[in-house]
Amino acid sequence: MAGIFGLLGIARSGMLASQQAVDVTGQNVANVHTPGYTRQRVDQVALPSVYLPPAGHFGIGTMVTDVARTRDALLDQVYRANAGGAGAASAREDGLSRLEGIFGEPSSSGLAAGLDAFWNGWSDLASDPTSLAARGVVQQRGAAVASQLNRFAAQIDTLANDGRQRAQLTVDEINSLVAQVAGLNRDIVAAESGGHSANTLRDTRDLLLDRLAAHGDLQVTEAADGSVGVRLGGLLLVDSADPGKLTLSSIGGRWQVASARTPDRPVDVGGALQATLDLVNDDYPEAMATLDGPARAPVGAVNGIHQSGELFGTTPPVAAPEFFRTDPLAPTPEADPFRTARGIRLGVQVAADLRNIAAGDAGTGASNNGVASRLAALRDTPVTFVNGSGVPETETIGNIHRGLVTGVALRVSRAESNDAVQRALVQSADARRASVSGVSQDEELANLIKYQQSYAAAARLITVADELAQTLIGMAR
Repeated sequence: MAGIFGLLGIARSGMLASQQAVDVTGQNVANVHTPGYTRQRVDQVALPSVYLPPAGHFGIGTMVTDVARTRDALLDQVYRANAGGAGAASAREDGLSRLEGIFGEPSSSGLAAGLDAFWNGWSDLASDPTSLAARGVVQQRGAAVASQLNRFAAQIDTLANDGRQRAQLTVDEINSLVAQVAGLNRDIVAAESGGHSANTLRDTRDLLLDRLAAHGDLQVTEAADGSVGVRLGGLLLVDSADPGKLTLSSIGGRWQVASARTPDRPVDVGGALQATLDLVNDDYPEAMATLDGPARAPVGAVNGIHQSGELFGTTPPVAAPEFFRTDPLAPTPEADPFRTARGIRLGVQVAADLRNIAAGDAGTGASNNGVASRLAALRDTPVTFVNGSGVPETETIGNIHRGLVTGVALRVSRAESNDAVQRALVQSADARRASVSGVSQDEELANLIKYQQSYAAAARLITVADELAQTLIGMAR
């Protein structure tokens, strides 16, 4: 329709479109600090023109077709891929740092210092083989070494238990997030059936997907109806509105994640969850097995020398008992529960009476210091033992412990470097995504002025149409 009334229609459509654009701009400004909010824009098109012969086609105004989110799916994909790597790196760095903190080396109260004090105690006894006070020091320092190893083992067990609990909490959170995403899929499909975007629902779903991405390797595919399919480590967890469920269980002694539908088929889900399981299944048991070295080696070496000696002041002479306790029924030394960091402790007789500590060789008299001297020399004497991998190893007892601490420290260093790199990657990906979907106050204020002026211009059209109508009426009089 042309003419004055057509002009009024054009002005009305322009005012309405500008008002809606101002509303959307205000929504953006109000949510500039809202987590997960995506900047919205007005999609506006010209209304179909009308043909008025003989002049031709005339426009009849404008209309808003949709309020769309400014979102780049590719940037979401990049961010979530990096978020999974960052989650894994952070979980591993935290777990290994806690493991390193157990040993507390170098330290005046660490195991290395405890072992040195133990050897020094034997050296002092060698200087005065008949001294009960020196025997008391040896007894106390031997008990301290055993207690320290027991404590380390208990703390590693606590780390492993904490890791399993953390993994279970993560599985529970993933299941909750998956159920929420499936519910939002259903709501979004229903809300968008009329052809318009359900922006708030989509923002909420994307925020949940970002949280999921830190827990595992996330793959998201969007269907034509607006729903998304979600896979974690290749395992399908969300198919439209149908949520799946993860389970955590021990399979062959290893903690694994699987689908509740196929619990016997474990999946490497990646992300923080898999990093936690790797710590529980590999790193902590390996540290425990390596820690058994500083326990197994002293038990065998110290007992072998100590039991070759003779007790001081006994008539008739009595052979020295074992210094560290062992299980005589154990089929092999490696199967002996007392030859471990968890089980090492003083022998029953040594713990009961310090006079059961030998200083000299059998048949040599009270002043002999052969046993004490050889035990003091164990500080620098390589001993042969079977390590946690079942492989014979020859090394000094101090170096066994230093090798464990150094190995953990190197892994922590690598984990810290990887964590720093992954953090930088995820921050960069988030910044790129925010540059597209984030709200810029300066840009929104500029848009506000633009739409305000558009509204004023459209309103001015009504004034012009009114003036034209008044002129036309005046001509008709």
